[in-house]
Amino acid sequence: MYNVHIPSDINKKLEFIKNLPQHIENYRNEKLLEIAEEIQKRLTDKIEEGDSDWQALSEPYKAYKKRNKLDPRMWRATGQMQKSIKIIPQVRKGLLLGYTIGIPGRKKYKAKKGSTIKGPNMSYIARTLEYGSPTRNIPPRPLFGTVEREMLKDIRTKLRLYRAGLANHLFMSLHKRKVAKTMKTKLESKRKQLS
Repeated sequence: MYNVHIPSDINKKLEFIKNLPQHIENYRNEKLLEIAEEIQKRLTDKIEEGDSDWQALSEPYKAYKKRNKLDPRMWRATGQMQKSIKIIPQVRKGLLLGYTIGIPGRKKYKAKKGSTIKGPNMSYIARTLEYGSPTRNIPPRPLFGTVEREMLKDIRTKLRLYRAGLANHLFMSLHKRKVAKTMKTKLESKRKQLS
């Protein structure tokens, strides 16, 4: 007759395995948020630094910005655009699907004191800056598309690291449990010896 030894802590192991999908989901969500934060930072940095590929402002618009005490750099007038870039979680039925990084659609531009800017929708301004407006003689100055293309290379690398990290994360979770169990067993053994 062949006997199979079932470890006494099988319930703990089964409980951990049952919760494994939650561990994986938590790790995935952490990594998604890290990537979203990286994209947000690159967008705000690009606004701060500018892009040599962007066409220079027209002389009349430079004069307008100066007259209204607005920042002379592109994608910046009052700094509101940069501050408005948010990380927006995309959730369906309680499950995090990912993040959208951008300017919320209903956010209004607040006029700076002494400025003649009325307060249009921020996402409208962003679209106009991103794609340009031939009818208003505004050339495209792509920000989101440029950062997206730059990030795609990095995201592929991050995904490879994520997969390796996930395997490591799962291994470490299992290893920590094993180490904790070993330590607990040793402590219980010492307590018995001292008693």
